[in-house]
Amino acid sequence: MALTLRYDRLNNFWFTLFHELAHVALHLDKDDVEAFFDDLTEGGKEDKYEREADKLASETLIPENEWKSVRLSTKSLPKTVMAFAEKLRISPAIPAGRIRFEKNDYSVFKQLVGTGKVRSMFCINGN
Repeated sequence: MALTLRYDRLNNFWFTLFHELAHVALHLDKDDVEAFFDDLTEGGKEDKYEREADKLASETLIPENEWKSVRLSTKSLPKTVMAFAEKLRISPAIPAGRIRFEKNDYSVFKQLVGTGKVRSMFCINGN
């Protein structure tokens, strides 16, 4: 499995990692599938395998019953998002990123999504 660091944010890293692991769990070596190369174009969003991997990644990171019960929104306070994340023992970047994605509002919770935090955790170009 390979992930790019095109988006150096914790929320993107965790979702992408779990999405790719979902492909392994759900699809690899089934239906003669030997490899996956995600199609990030508009047409790729309609792919059955991509939807299934997205769903499992979302459910694994934040169980749907927990997500529905908390009712977080773009108007939620950062401390509320952080408390929810602490309850689930996950990074606050995960629920913050999900709110941003579901509401299509990438201006909120910039302080919680972990911008610039991923690349520094990996040795890149000998650094």
